[in-house]
Amino acid sequence: NGWDESLRLLSLHDNKFMHYFKGHHDRVVSLSLCSSKDCFISGRPATAYNDQGRAFAVAFGGYIRLFDARKYEGPFDIFSDGGDVSDANEVKLSNDGRLMLLTTLEGHIHVLYSFQGTLPVSHNSTLEASFSQVDCTLCTNFTFLVLEGSGDGSVYAWSARSRKEGCKLDEFSYRASCHNMGPWKSHVCIGSSELSFWNPDLSKLGAYVGRK
Repeated sequence: NGWDESLRLLSLHDNKFMHYFKGHHDRVVSLSLCSSKDCFISGRPATAYNDQGRAFAVAFGGYIRLFDARKYEGPFDIFSDGGDVSDANEVKLSNDGRLMLLTTLEGHIHVLYSFQGTLPVSHNSTLEASFSQVDCTLCTNFTFLVLEGSGDGSVYAWSARSRKEGCKLDEFSYRASCHNMGPWKSHVCIGSSELSFWNPDLSKLGAYVGRK
């Protein structure tokens, strides 16, 4: 809600706003729902719950801070993204908790190990940064893939461990503004003004990305 920066809860069944959440004094750019209970976090920095809802990440100022969802006194761990202080766009946690992915408004993409804080992959997107959308998840064959969308209508998939490109989903008739990958199967959903579903050829997957 632009005029007072409040969040509104919309009931799809009744088609009306059920509740207003007030308290923000600036534009909210990040919203993450907890999977284990009825709560969410919102704010100006990039935020994300893990899949179990037990912890959440807050990314800003060149660092990712991890919090216990039951305590808010301070982070239990802090990781540097390698000195990149550009504004965070989105932070993601893999569904097994091993990897974190951070993107910035400058088109930088960082993948970090959650337990060590080291960066196995860090690169500058060569795509149109203002339209770049990424996702990190654990898919079939226990391989970490990153999806990277471009303003030219293409979506790229590459290994989060080696940065080796796996495939390119070619030329949509629209700019892919959002996409996601199934948490346990290599099923990809890409959408904007149209919606597309992709099931990759798993027989070719091993040739592009490393396995454990």
